[in-house]
Amino acid sequence: MDDSGNSEEVTGRFVVDEAGESAIVRDVASGQVFTLADNPGFEPGAVVDATLSPRRPLGVAYSVVSVAATRTIPVTVSETAPTERVRAAGSELAVGESMRLDDGGEDESEGEGMGEIHVIGVESGRASERAQELADGSLTEAAARHDARGVELRWDESAGFVSVRYLRG
Repeated sequence: MDDSGNSEEVTGRFVVDEAGESAIVRDVASGQVFTLADNPGFEPGAVVDATLSPRRPLGVAYSVVSVAATRTIPVTVSETAPTERVRAAGSELAVGESMRLDDGGEDESEGEGMGEIHVIGVESGRASERAQELADGSLTEAAARHDARGVELRWDESAGFVSVRYLRG
């Protein structure tokens, strides 16, 4: 807020949670939720780089001042097996544990692009189910924070893990 008590414009990357005549967007960096008084055409699940301004006199709802970019981030459940490096990491995880692997492209020969990988230990025999639950959930906010162009899920049923790759580039 400035000295007069008025809220200032907010510039950031937002995920559209709900959209109709109005819209609800969530800042991916802070998690703050904003209600837009008018929807400029946003669709649920879209990622928007925009500047918002509070509507006067109360400043409870916001208007879109400008939009720098709008996109969707596809989430794919792949039938392709995880890479050797991901399998080695995933086989060491207990249920509920996770780890992050940087990918500078070393797995590209195995069909994985550049990005960041999160490997999550799950119950053995339920990895495909857990992968689908993640795909149906909201990975969009995390993908937007990672500046990803897409998300790919792979799993290993017997070892009990799911890998989430945030694809960049």
